[in-house]
Amino acid sequence: ERSYSAQMLQQLQPSGERWQAQLQRLKQLHQMKQQEMKATEKRWQEAAAECQRQSCSPAVPQLVKRLQAAVQLLSQHRDLKAGPLASVFAELQDFQKLLLKRRALENIVSMAEKTDAAREAVFSYGSECQDIHILELLELCAQLPPRSKAVGMKRLRFIMEPLRRNLTQELAEQLQRIWPKEPNSKVPATVPGRVLELYRLLAEAQRVERELRKAAAEAHGGSLPLSSDDWPSEALAAPLVARFRHHFCRADSDLCRMDKPEWAFRYLTDLLSDHLAELDSWGASQLSEGLCQSLAQEARLFLRLRMPLLAKDEGGRTLLYQTLQQLVKFHASMQALGGESCTQVLMKDFDMNRPLEELSSPSPTRPREGGLIAARLARAVRGREEELPLGFLDVFTSADASFIAEKLESALQSSAWRVQPVDAKTDGSPEIFALGTLLPDLLERAAERCACLATEVARRSYCNLVLAPGLRQSATALKQRWNDLADPLKAPQEVDRLLETLQELCVFLDGFSLAKHIVTACDELRELQVLIRKKLLELQAEDD
Repeated sequence: ERSYSAQMLQQLQPSGERWQAQLQRLKQLHQMKQQEMKATEKRWQEAAAECQRQSCSPAVPQLVKRLQAAVQLLSQHRDLKAGPLASVFAELQDFQKLLLKRRALENIVSMAEKTDAAREAVFSYGSECQDIHILELLELCAQLPPRSKAVGMKRLRFIMEPLRRNLTQELAEQLQRIWPKEPNSKVPATVPGRVLELYRLLAEAQRVERELRKAAAEAHGGSLPLSSDDWPSEALAAPLVARFRHHFCRADSDLCRMDKPEWAFRYLTDLLSDHLAELDSWGASQLSEGLCQSLAQEARLFLRLRMPLLAKDEGGRTLLYQTLQQLVKFHASMQALGGESCTQVLMKDFDMNRPLEELSSPSPTRPREGGLIAARLARAVRGREEELPLGFLDVFTSADASFIAEKLESALQSSAWRVQPVDAKTDGSPEIFALGTLLPDLLERAAERCACLATEVARRSYCNLVLAPGLRQSATALKQRWNDLADPLKAPQEVDRLLETLQELCVFLDGFSLAKHIVTACDELRELQVLIRKKLLELQAEDD
């Protein structure tokens, strides 16, 4: 046992007493907390038991009492119906049927009167058009018995086209002084409230028209195609479209030139940009999307006029390349202004591979849908070899495939085998052939053009027809370069460049977004790399 001096014990004594007192207080606090926890646990158990008694015990007796009361009421009702009040209940039921018949007849009369009034208002072409509550008429017809409903729907269909025509004409008159916006005008026009009211009425009329077509399709047991037109947006875009056609769709116009498609595309872009800002100043930005789609549709029709002529002209490949290149730039501009919905309208003919020459429809009520992509799928299912016309996507892929093939063929004659470092900024970087950078550059540019297509089917078709042949052409050239080596072991630098070039191409394809569509062509390039390495090992083994 350690001993301390008297002076040390005198100094330690006060500190020990303090720690002893602190320990005693902690023990007391611990006991108090344990007691509180036991009391809380007891109260919790009592509360849980009381909750269980309250939720379960009274429920069964109360349910039995309620069921007994319900049975007693039903018994009384049965006795009354079978007893002295039976005739009274029968009369009440008959009266209820008469009330329903009366209500149905009142609705029929109301439908006839309101549709007659609507017809007179439409054909009078006056301010009465705004008094036609077309949605109320549709709801009224929906409440009628089946035969009367069919009559009401027929009456509505009769007035829809003249109603649309009247509203569109009045809207054109209201817009005549303020739309289209005058060039270089910075003062926003004052929009009459009637303009926005006419837009609302046109939107309601189109909604009713779609419901009527849907009801007609259900009645005939088929599926009539629903119109994708937007009536308010078409009315808004009509003056802009007329101005565009005046400049770019007349043969005697100085701006209508096959070698300057960018003029038309730039005009549409500027026109749309200016008038979207004008709509924002009106407080009618909800019409912007429809206006974008309407002008995209006009650009689509503009291409329909030009593409057949460009595709047929064997000597005009340059003009075709130029038009497609300007289309890609225009697609980017429309994407920024109107988003995906706008560019889908613009590129729909390419996505569907619509025939350059319009095909006759199988029937007037069932026009051909799906374009040549759908036709080729149907041909594959039937197993028949049918001659199909040239489509928009066919021209697009053919032009890009020819461009890549020509570029590669020209480069493979000389410049593709020029030696260059993988990384020019790094000393001692491995050397590759210029083909290792040329091919990725061509594929990247083709990928930008492929991004214009909206559907996965169209993109897959583009990749198989444009990218895959370019890859195979490069793989064939690299394989021929390898085969031309009389003794690969005596040309180590050439072999290293071949392998480094293949490695660079494989690394590029690993991160290429469209590689998933050309897996077979990518595998051919990777297999060539493995084949060369395997052959080198065999030659080295033989040499040893």
